[in-house]
Amino acid sequence: MAAGDWAALTLVDATLKGLASVDLEDGDFFEFDTDRKQTDMLTAARSYIESRLVGALPELIRSAEGPAAFMDAATTISNVSGLIQRLYGLAFLRVYYMQERYSTSGLYQQKIDEINMDFEGSFTGFVKYMPKDEDFIDALEVTADRDLSRFGKIIWVG
Repeated sequence: MAAGDWAALTLVDATLKGLASVDLEDGDFFEFDTDRKQTDMLTAARSYIESRLVGALPELIRSAEGPAAFMDAATTISNVSGLIQRLYGLAFLRVYYMQERYSTSGLYQQKIDEINMDFEGSFTGFVKYMPKDEDFIDALEVTADRDLSRFGKIIWVG
């Protein structure tokens, strides 16, 4: 992926099938129902990830000139593409289940709680890893026009 792909990142059906295959299956064909991925829900999922980044890494996000620029750079790092897909899928499912919760009298609240726990674990790993990935910092500096090398340094204690 090239820098700038965050806004156009496609949520892969296989990601969702692995995270919520039963809930999102078409009952007639027992295949993933791609009609569930609506643009506004995908946008809301990206916005959720961006808002969480602002809270988790405020200094780096400010230096990166915003969460979208941060994610633009992150999409260029191949070793985290699966994790980004997972975060995107979980954020999408959070939006999806929150909408469904209102139409089914809270039936999906337990699913929301489970998705939130999965998202938190994945997100925590992501925000701890990314500032230490030198390739990511290099990609981020291209868009930020600032020296961010202090974020990419690993300091060994021992």
